[in-house]
Amino acid sequence: MRGDCLELEKELEKRRHEALVYNIIFIAVAAFFVLTFFFIGIFAFVGIILDIVFEIVVVRKKVREFKRFYKENLVKHVLEGYIEDLYFDPQNGISMDVISDTGMMMLGNRYDANDYISGVYKGTFFEQSDVLIQDVQSSGKNTTTVTYFQGRWMIFSFNKRFAYDMQIKENTFRYSKYKSSLFEPKNERFKKIDFEDSAFNSVFTTFAKDEHEAYYIVTPQFMQHLMEFNDMIKGDLLLCFVNNRLHLAINNNKDSFEPNVFRKINIRNEMGLIKEDLELIFKFVDTLKLDTRLFV
Repeated sequence: MRGDCLELEKELEKRRHEALVYNIIFIAVAAFFVLTFFFIGIFAFVGIILDIVFEIVVVRKKVREFKRFYKENLVKHVLEGYIEDLYFDPQNGISMDVISDTGMMMLGNRYDANDYISGVYKGTFFEQSDVLIQDVQSSGKNTTTVTYFQGRWMIFSFNKRFAYDMQIKENTFRYSKYKSSLFEPKNERFKKIDFEDSAFNSVFTTFAKDEHEAYYIVTPQFMQHLMEFNDMIKGDLLLCFVNNRLHLAINNNKDSFEPNVFRKINIRNEMGLIKEDLELIFKFVDTLKLDTRLFV
C-alpha cells in the first residue's frame, strides 16, 4: 500500500509540475507584453491576445487534467475509506432541478455543480456536491454578476416522513425564499415560527407550513445541536425539510476537494486536506445525531 501511495504521489507531482510550468509560461509572457506595451505597441497587444488564447486552450486543459486525475485517484481513495456504498462523480453535481424543487432558494440564471458524492455514513444516506448559483445581468457595456450561493449542498434521508415543508435559515444567509404570498393556497403558505430559545431565534429564523410539526421537529435538543454545528464551521446555513429529506446548504465561498497547482504534492498532507473537507458531512451527522434516528 505504501508503495502504491508513493507511485501515486510521483504521478500527481509530475502532472502538477507540468500544469504549473504552463501557468508560469502564461504569467511570464503576459507580464512581458504588459511591461513592454508602450515600447512595441500593437505587437504587445497581439502578444497578449495570443497569450490569452494559450491560457484558455492549453493551460486550463493541463490544470483540468491534473485536477481530474487527483480526484479520480486520491480523493476517491480517501472517500472509500469512510463512506459505504460510495458513488463519486467529480465532473457532475446535484442538479439545479433538485434545488429548485425545494422552492427555498433563489436560482438566478447561472448554475454549476461538481464533486457529486453519495453514500452511507453511520447508517445515514446522503448526497452532496459543490454548487455555484449566480445571477448575471448585462446592459450595454456593463455586466453585473451577483453570487447567490457558493459552497456545499447536502441532502440527508431519514426513516420518518415529514408531513409539511419547513425552512431554517441562518439570519446571515441571503437569497433564500419561501412561499408566503396571499396568492398561494393557505395550506401552502409558510409562517414564521418563534421558539422559546431566544439565543436560537437570534441566530436562525424558522418558517414552516405547520406550527405543530415545527415544534415537534425543532426540539430543544435539535436547536442545541444545530447551534453547536454552526459554531464548528465557517459559512451561512440553510436547512430545508422537503419531501422527507433534509437539505443542508453551507454558503462558505469554497470549492471542496480541489488541489492547488502551486502546492507541491505531499500525499499525507493532501489526504489530510481531503479528510477535512469530508468531515463537514461527518460533523453534521454526528453533531445532530442523525444516526440515532432522532426524527423517527
